[in-house]
Amino acid sequence: MILKKLLPHTFVGQIILLTVLPLFFAVGLSLQFFYDRHWEETGRQFARTLANQIVLIVKDTQETPTKDYPTLFKKYGKTFGFGIKFYEEAPIAFSPQHDFQTHHFRHFVRDEVPFPIFTYLKDKNMTIYAVMHHGILEIATPLSQIYQSTIHIFFAWVAGSFFLLLLLIAPFVYGQIRSLKRLTKAARHFGRGEDVPFRPSGAKEIYQAGQAFLLMRSRIKQFVDSRTQMLAAVSHDLRTPLTRMRLTLEMMGTSKNTSEIKQDIADMEKMINSYLSFARDEVKESFERMTLEAIIIDLIRDFRHQKARISVERIPSLVLRARYMDLKRALTNLIKNALHHGKKKVIVSFKKKHKSLEIIIDDDGVGIPEGQRHKMLQPFQRMDESRSKTDEGVGLGLTIAYNVIHSHAGQLKLETSPLRGLRVVVILPL
Repeated sequence: MILKKLLPHTFVGQIILLTVLPLFFAVGLSLQFFYDRHWEETGRQFARTLANQIVLIVKDTQETPTKDYPTLFKKYGKTFGFGIKFYEEAPIAFSPQHDFQTHHFRHFVRDEVPFPIFTYLKDKNMTIYAVMHHGILEIATPLSQIYQSTIHIFFAWVAGSFFLLLLLIAPFVYGQIRSLKRLTKAARHFGRGEDVPFRPSGAKEIYQAGQAFLLMRSRIKQFVDSRTQMLAAVSHDLRTPLTRMRLTLEMMGTSKNTSEIKQDIADMEKMINSYLSFARDEVKESFERMTLEAIIIDLIRDFRHQKARISVERIPSLVLRARYMDLKRALTNLIKNALHHGKKKVIVSFKKKHKSLEIIIDDDGVGIPEGQRHKMLQPFQRMDESRSKTDEGVGLGLTIAYNVIHSHAGQLKLETSPLRGLRVVVILPL
């Protein structure tokens, strides 16, 4: 469970992890093998050889008279390539050294020489001080005597190979991730009602997923278009017999029975108009950038005759990407419902969050019981309570608004208003 939390959650992160980890372990094992089998063993051999040479020089120095030191040092300097000096007093203050390059040498020479040995590194040279009873022996030698500088070349080769493999893998991984992102973008836009161009690409599995998405999108569009056309056709065809019935009633004169039938015909015409309005809602316009202030001012202008009942709080300066007429129509339906069912006032307020905007519409009517709120978002649903006794609609206002907001990748929530009526919360992404 803990490992699952530590692993990256994105596809990109997982691909990178699966690519880098094996390479990292392979390089680590190569370095470990080289260190154990070659570099470490070679370093030990060089250090042991230098330690034996130092031991030989120290022993001969102890057994040779002081006056013959120059001849002895010249001989060993020529033989081993050392620079050798003798001091009766310490030329510097000695302190223990812990550098990595000379640790093997210090280990071997400590076992062979009965005197303290100090090593100091400067640039690419090493100076060795052997503290004997009668003085200090200084031996200068190149660091290459005990330390293989080719290790840097090996490290560079391994690191270069590692990054070269990453560079070779990166274009392939990027291509697959780009194909997935395109598919995700197309699916997201289609979910919002946008028909953006999309062409499958990538590996076989990703390509097949893209083809499946195109087939699914085509079938869904065909289904929606068929349903919309059928609803529009049926509603349109019903107008002909209704018109004929109205003309027949007009010729029959006025009576109690004909008045009731005329009212029924009028109600049916209102229902047909609502069905046609619902069908038109399925025909989507294109998305465009707009300011929130522009759409709200335009919306409130349509309710100028009821301006006294509507209170609009300060409008944030925000830019939205939406279908202008669709969004305006949805908000119009919501405000119209609030005015129709409210008693005295309707309040429109706004809340800007990190990645979303909330448009809140409060009324002081009787509200909708919590258990029926989800039902009221479905088509052709009406309440039998006091909230809908005077309602002349057919139960499509909230449904149309819900569909429009949902097509904008937003949410529509019904809550209890602080005014004791209904609160409608429209959440739109920014």
